[in-house]
Amino acid sequence: MKRLILTTLAVSIVIGGLTTASASAATLTASPNSVSAGGTVTVSWSGVSSPTSADWIAWYLPSDPAQPGQPQFAWAYDDNCTQTAGSNALSSGSCTLPAPAAAGTYQIRLYANNNDTNLLATSGNVTVSSPSATISVSPTSIGAGGSVTVSWSGVSNPTSTDWMGWYLPSDPAQPGQPKWAWVYDDHCTQTSGSGALSSGSCTLTAPPTAGSYQMRLYANDNDTDLVATSGTVTVTGAAQGQGMAVPAYFYPGSYWTQMDQAGPALTLAVMNPNSGPGSAADPNYVSAVHAAQAAGITVVGYVYTDYGARSLSAVEADVNSYYSWYGVNGIFFDQASTNCSYSSYYATLNAFVKAKGGTARTILNPGTQTSQCYVSDADILLTFEGSDSQYVNSYSAPSWVASYSPSHFWHIIYGASTSSAMTQAVQLSKQRDAGFVYVTSGGLPNPYDLLPTGSYWTSELAAIG
Repeated sequence: MKRLILTTLAVSIVIGGLTTASASAATLTASPNSVSAGGTVTVSWSGVSSPTSADWIAWYLPSDPAQPGQPQFAWAYDDNCTQTAGSNALSSGSCTLPAPAAAGTYQIRLYANNNDTNLLATSGNVTVSSPSATISVSPTSIGAGGSVTVSWSGVSNPTSTDWMGWYLPSDPAQPGQPKWAWVYDDHCTQTSGSGALSSGSCTLTAPPTAGSYQMRLYANDNDTDLVATSGTVTVTGAAQGQGMAVPAYFYPGSYWTQMDQAGPALTLAVMNPNSGPGSAADPNYVSAVHAAQAAGITVVGYVYTDYGARSLSAVEADVNSYYSWYGVNGIFFDQASTNCSYSSYYATLNAFVKAKGGTARTILNPGTQTSQCYVSDADILLTFEGSDSQYVNSYSAPSWVASYSPSHFWHIIYGASTSSAMTQAVQLSKQRDAGFVYVTSGGLPNPYDLLPTGSYWTSELAAIG
């Protein structure tokens, strides 16, 4: 009679078409066995008797069947720890896998040869806890359009496209495009960079309407992975103060630094690299814009419209360039028509900019008083752009202007050659309900290629603030 000699340490048993390994076969462990959602674990295996280059590991629920189909959570081929199979067949090794985004009890499984019918090993249970990330807003009560500091920490698996934005507490967890200010957290603009920050802070503008809001932090450029939510922030009615808005038609350098150091009186600046965005991004402007935004200044890009005669596609191309290259906070549409027959043209442009998200401030510059039909086509109308003499002696406004908040109107006065003339112009602008003003001693042909300096500048900031 022949003796049956067992020559291997592991045998395979076929039950109901499913092949499983006996107890002496491969082993699989996960470390640590408790992790925050989005954190990582190290998965180690050994004792695989007949490895292939398409063996793979994945997260599953303990209740999932032995043949679970396509994994719902992170997985990788074990030969190179990616989702592209290589050429190695490893009987032992280790990989790092990110934990599922939802809290719960999970396990990791090792399957053979690119299928789910040959389960080689299963880890012990791994507890995934709720995310430990936090986000806070300071102050928790702010005037509409004011600035808050948003701080976050404890993000266990940050990416360069994590982002945060304002929402209503009643908004769903997957709310879609934010309606108010938002930024990527890696450098606090709407253009993502290359950093991945587990903690940090940014300055954001509060929504323009009074109410209760919250700040949310989402992962990796989507609205499906909510990382953290702030407490409630109360936004009160808009402050009645005036702000300086500067046509910054000068190259980055000392004048941009001067704006950054101006303090809260300077709220808005128009960048204008080349009567528009130019043909390519300028790294000096990129740095200048980011610095200005960090100082709390809303930076918008100059685009001309030729009084409605320029094609929408050409204007929108300039808008796209500003957002793509510089991450601006809105657009200044110059050479705006005052004829209501063009209102739909500017309404289309306004909607195009608003769809960019974030602050998305829009400004129309007819350079003179315009028609009431344009009030809804932009956030701000520049309704006076002229000399100090004209402003003092011949300014007039239609009666409908008094029905709207000063925050809708901007006046620019050039050629105010002395500090006393400047002070008089600022005082007149307040009486004339201009929420934004800029007064300069510069004159034609280009009053905007420099900033006032010295006591003229500091006196203007004080008069506006």
